[in-house]
Amino acid sequence: MKIALNIPGYGSIDSNLPTGVPHGGFGPTGEPGVLGNIIVTFLVLLVFTAVFFALWQVLSGGISVIMSRGNKENFYKAWQKVLFGFLGLAVVFFVFFIIGILGRFLGVDLIPFFPWS
Repeated sequence: MKIALNIPGYGSIDSNLPTGVPHGGFGPTGEPGVLGNIIVTFLVLLVFTAVFFALWQVLSGGISVIMSRGNKENFYKAWQKVLFGFLGLAVVFFVFFIIGILGRFLGVDLIPFFPWS
């Protein structure tokens, strides 16, 4: 197996690695492997669950705002639910991009539909 690193303006660096030396990814040959597929599936499900839960909080908080009927205490509780739902959504998208950037940095496709992969 041969690995080459090309640096613009400096040429290339070639390395002849012995057989069986990992060169990226979770498996011994660089493919994700079983462990990699489990981790990727877990991360994708975690992100989708978090997005679903945050959207549910926003939706149920909005319905609670409507149902508060001018009661300030109920309105405040419902508004906090909406606010924290949007805050949770922002955190989920931030973590989504951090996971994608970390995966790109490590050479592993952690989120298969990440726009930069």
